[in-house]
Amino acid sequence: MSGQPTTFDGVSSQDACSWLRDFQQYADFKELSNEKRLLLLKVLLKGPAADWVDGLTTEQQSTFEGLSALFIDRYGPPKILKFRAAKQLFVRQQEQNESADSYITSIQKIGREISAAPTSRL
Repeated sequence: MSGQPTTFDGVSSQDACSWLRDFQQYADFKELSNEKRLLLLKVLLKGPAADWVDGLTTEQQSTFEGLSALFIDRYGPPKILKFRAAKQLFVRQQEQNESADSYITSIQKIGREISAAPTSRL
């Protein structure tokens, strides 16, 4: 991720999982404590996403882990899309001009989208 993290508005065109991953990479790079991560996350939520977090209880907003889990529940892909993505793990074939690395990366991304744990490394 280059520079500072972007804001998240909660619009459907934004990929919440990718945004949170980029945020976490930035926070890791900056060696932010969980308390600082929580504060920065709240600052970067704008518009409808800021309204959403304001509507949560103090307890729901008290930890970074808890808030980020609620964030993904709210803004992550709907469960039906997870089922479709899971199907792709079994039917996705490598394209003729697709490199093996690109194919593996694509499968790994699908796995992350459905929270599938890898059983072994290649």
